[in-house]
Amino acid sequence: KGGGGAAAGDANVQFVLAGGGVSAHDGNTGKVLWSMVVGRDTNVLPITITAPGAPDPVLLVTDARHDELVAVQAKTGKVVWRQPLGEPIEAAALVHRGKIYQPGGKGSLFVIDPNSGRIEGRLKFGEQRLATTPAADMAGTHLFLLGEQYLLYTITLGGTPKCETVPYYTSHRP
Repeated sequence: KGGGGAAAGDANVQFVLAGGGVSAHDGNTGKVLWSMVVGRDTNVLPITITAPGAPDPVLLVTDARHDELVAVQAKTGKVVWRQPLGEPIEAAALVHRGKIYQPGGKGSLFVIDPNSGRIEGRLKFGEQRLATTPAADMAGTHLFLLGEQYLLYTITLGGTPKCETVPYYTSHRP
């Protein structure tokens, strides 16, 4: 399904998502560094959730088998934390201003602490599928999230995130 890369210290580490698993490879030699089973329905590549240049980068991996997020060390695959969401995960999370914003397949937008994996908040948008990654505005004060019913939600950040505006009709299809 694709590959991606992330700097792991001075190493060149590349990630592959295929056949229900994710694996990390040395970008210079191709040697497999680690792998984990995440389920055939997983379609999201790992993303880095630590600051750029961190000595031990941590990745966010989606596990579709258990509807959970797993934070792992990029170089070793060692699990840092797991957070079950209880909803299918169909889109990548957004890491923004020290928080993870993860849309769920049953209408929730989860706000997660990237260091502990603790859910700090949850916005509910009915039972509709949220199958796109949220986007932040240039000022970083709002998120935009596409809903299943041709709707675009505007979420105000700062304190507790909240849906502040009436959804916009976009005529997009899920």
